[in-house]
Amino acid sequence: MLGFTNIVGNLSPLPELVLWRDPVARSGEEAMAVDEALLEWGRKPVLRAYRWAEPTVTYGYFDEEATARAIFPGEELHFVRRWTGGGIVDHRQDIPFTLAMHRKGEKERPSSAVLYRWIHGALARVLRDCGVECVMLDGDAPDGGRACFSSPVTSDLVLPGGEKLAGGGQRRVRGGVLHQGSIQNCLLPSGWDELL
Repeated sequence: MLGFTNIVGNLSPLPELVLWRDPVARSGEEAMAVDEALLEWGRKPVLRAYRWAEPTVTYGYFDEEATARAIFPGEELHFVRRWTGGGIVDHRQDIPFTLAMHRKGEKERPSSAVLYRWIHGALARVLRDCGVECVMLDGDAPDGGRACFSSPVTSDLVLPGGEKLAGGGQRRVRGGVLHQGSIQNCLLPSGWDELL
């Protein structure tokens, strides 16, 4: 039996966070290039809310396109590799977002596990404020394969019945951390990103 938690951890909010509602619907390659640029050239933490220009599936840095295509055989989809890890994500009905956090004189960064809990804890509060009940997983759900939303893992957000709502992949580099997230299986009002 999986446990659930609502505990976020002891991280303080980012002192400054720029919200960028990207007005351009982008191809998968463009979206990934923008995220990489935000991390490499940015000076302040940025939350980017965006949308896709075409039906897109992304696969993590350690996956192969053939694996992603095998999950969606015969469908007219655009496949693109993410710069982060994580599973294979069908973005046809998701709310994608990116958080690029830069290191400014920090000697130690929180671990990936702590950052996931911090980001998803903040997102859980936003979802609840928008009327979406959710819980954070304490452990991995039964493995549904490489399809991200069939395989909830520790710190993912799920509906009380276990259906996955939000997950993400991270990439850590010397200058900071990139978190690419996806919210699915719910409707959110405009302004959810400002709450986050």
